[in-house]
Amino acid sequence: MSKRLARLLRTAFVLAIGVLVARQIATTDRQALVATLEAQGAWACLVPLPFLFGMLLDTWAWRLLLRRMGYEVRGARLFGVRLAAEAILLSIPGGAVAAEAAKPPMLRRACGVPIEVGAAS
Repeated sequence: MSKRLARLLRTAFVLAIGVLVARQIATTDRQALVATLEAQGAWACLVPLPFLFGMLLDTWAWRLLLRRMGYEVRGARLFGVRLAAEAILLSIPGGAVAAEAAKPPMLRRACGVPIEVGAAS
């Protein structure tokens, strides 16, 4: 498959997902959401912090593991790979298998880590 066709397919896929997300947002009961957030107050902003903290710790440990394997990677890039894998995990049925299979190629593309090292990590 040519690079141009691959880029076109990726763009079409991203646009289709964007349309689906926009439709979902359009059908969300915004008034109920705003009322819930107002009732909870500023504390509602703290809800995602434990998840974010866990993701950062996992990324840090993964970075240390890769460093021990001889590959120095930037934390921000590795966090992006970790976040993308988590999105796959939560988005599709069988996401755990798909996310684990997707990590090595994403790691190679984003951080230059060979597939076999990415799979071992």
